[in-house]
Amino acid sequence: MKCYVFKSLKQAGMYIYLSKEDGFDEMDKVLRDAFGQAEFVIELILTPESRLARYDAQDVISALETNGFFLQLPPADPALEPDLTNM
Repeated sequence: MKCYVFKSLKQAGMYIYLSKEDGFDEMDKVLRDAFGQAEFVIELILTPESRLARYDAQDVISALETNGFFLQLPPADPALEPDLTNM
């Protein structure tokens, strides 16, 4: 599944995966306002076998199919963030 990833310029560590490049209309206004201005990061092809740092790819795909978006929240404790240098 093709998706488009944007980062929030308002909240560090917050990302939105969209099923459509211009899919911000799929989100309700409260969520759009909380996310703030978005900056494009990457276009991905997700499969159930894809490796993501913090979430199971199938969970992301399911949310994209159901809602049109998947919201990745910042970690509660930055020390718990995975080390991506060895991926």
